[in-house]
Amino acid sequence: TEYTIPYDSETILLLAPKVGYQLTEQMQLGIVLNYTHERVNMHSTFNEYYFRNPEFEGNCILRGNALAIAPYLRYDFAHFGKFTAFVEAQASLGFVFKPAITIRTTGLEQNIDTTFKTDTKLFSFGFSVVPGLNYKFSERISMDLYLDIVSLGYQYNSITEQEVLEPGSQESRYRESSFYF
Repeated sequence: TEYTIPYDSETILLLAPKVGYQLTEQMQLGIVLNYTHERVNMHSTFNEYYFRNPEFEGNCILRGNALAIAPYLRYDFAHFGKFTAFVEAQASLGFVFKPAITIRTTGLEQNIDTTFKTDTKLFSFGFSVVPGLNYKFSERISMDLYLDIVSLGYQYNSITEQEVLEPGSQESRYRESSFYF
């Protein structure tokens, strides 16, 4: 089952330093360390789904951090001045740290401001092959442009969570696999 929950705003901070070693003139081997922090504000969605009383208003903020490690192998197949066309194979392994949910409610007779630490665990594994272009600013500094629109890959996600608003509730597990291109 696939569903989408609308939100008011989303802020994502992504840091992904990449380090590689030139094996030959056409082959590179390296690793990407990816850190992501995400914050989603669901003010109107939270009110629409949870509080149907017009005197009662709420806000829900979801926050989470993720870490992924992705080794890669790159093959350069064409050079055009400072531009190089390449194809890159990458495997990724990712984990999500314990996300937090902050719920603020106002109205009626009380104000509530609660932060829940969830028992959500996410593990992901993926493999992809993607073409791209590299632009060399200097001998040691370059910029990559990935053409994800024509990528080929596989992604596996395993999610284990426990309902945070109902302590003692049963644990839910979701597993999904997908091929994409």
